[in-house]
Amino acid sequence: MLMHTVVETAVPEEWSNPIVDFALFLGQPIVALLLTVLLAILVFGVPMGDTADEISARVGGALGPIVGVLLIVGAGGELATFRVHSDLGRKVCNSWRPGLNAVGS
Repeated sequence: MLMHTVVETAVPEEWSNPIVDFALFLGQPIVALLLTVLLAILVFGVPMGDTADEISARVGGALGPIVGVLLIVGAGGELATFRVHSDLGRKVCNSWRPGLNAVGS
């Protein structure tokens, strides 16, 4: 994800080349997290002599805590998007003090 941010910031939008596109693809959150999980399984599971059932149980046991974090982060992102697109900040500001312009409006 850091690679995505660096490439997106450093490379002009007009540039369209396969290396930049590949770096942006690998930096997408879903792809980056999937690759991280697969790499962790290969580095920490297989060489340690764990069986497929043990690795599966460990990965399955980690899903509970991860789901809670992803739910909170996703809900926060959606709430921020809703607030920005609905112009909620200015409406709340104007309801408290009519005529006062919110920052950025």
